[in-house]
Amino acid sequence: MYDINNINVGEALRSFRKINRLTLSEVGKKLNRTKATISKYEKNEIIPDAVTLLKLCNALNISLSDLFPINEHINKFPFGNKLYLYYLKDEEIICSIINVFIDNYKYKAKLCNYSYDNNLEYCLDGVLEYDSPIISISLKNSTISNVPFKSMQIIINAESINSLKCFNCFVIDITSSFSPITRKGIISQTPISNISEHTDILTINKSKSKQIFSNNEWKL
Repeated sequence: MYDINNINVGEALRSFRKINRLTLSEVGKKLNRTKATISKYEKNEIIPDAVTLLKLCNALNISLSDLFPINEHINKFPFGNKLYLYYLKDEEIICSIINVFIDNYKYKAKLCNYSYDNNLEYCLDGVLEYDSPIISISLKNSTISNVPFKSMQIIINAESINSLKCFNCFVIDITSSFSPITRKGIISQTPISNISEHTDILTINKSKSKQIFSNNEWKL
C-alpha cells in the first residue's frame, strides 16, 4: 500500500534534482521538455503521466519507489501518534507529551514538557526510530535558551512492561556543559492521572542499584 496522504511528487522531484546538482534546463533536455515544464512538475502544476515519471526517474537516477514509498515502515510503529513520558527530576515528577508524526516519509517526534500544574514549559523536536522492540527518540533544543540541556535521548523497551502496563525507558539528558545524565522513566499510551501515587516505578530501588553496581550495566 502507498501512503497517498504523504506523497508530494513535485517536492520529491525537486529534492532529487538538487541532490544530483542538475538544473531545470538540464533535466528538461534529458526529457525533451522545456525548463518551464519541469518547473511545473516540481510545483505540482502539471502531474506527469506514467511514462514521463519513468523518464524523470532515469534522468534523476532514482526508482519509482523513491517517489512513491510503500508505507510498510509507516504502519510498523504500532503505538499511536501520542505518547506520555514520566520521570523524576530533583524529586519532581516531569510530565511530557510526545507527538509522533510522519514528515518526508520519516517518523518525527515533538516533545512538549509541562509543569505539574499543566503549564507548557518548552518543546523539543527530533526523530523517532523503531526497531522492535526498541523505540529510540532523539530530540534537540535549538531555540529555547532557558532549557538546562542541549538534547535528549529516550530509549524505550516495548517488551519491558511495568505494573502500570506502561513501557520502561531511559531518559538521557545532555546538559549545557555536555554532561550526560540518565534517568529512569516510563512511557504510557494514555495519560496517568494518579502518577504521583506510583513514584516507586520511577525510582531505582536498592535491588536494582546493587545489580547495576555488580554487573556494571543497567538493563531495561
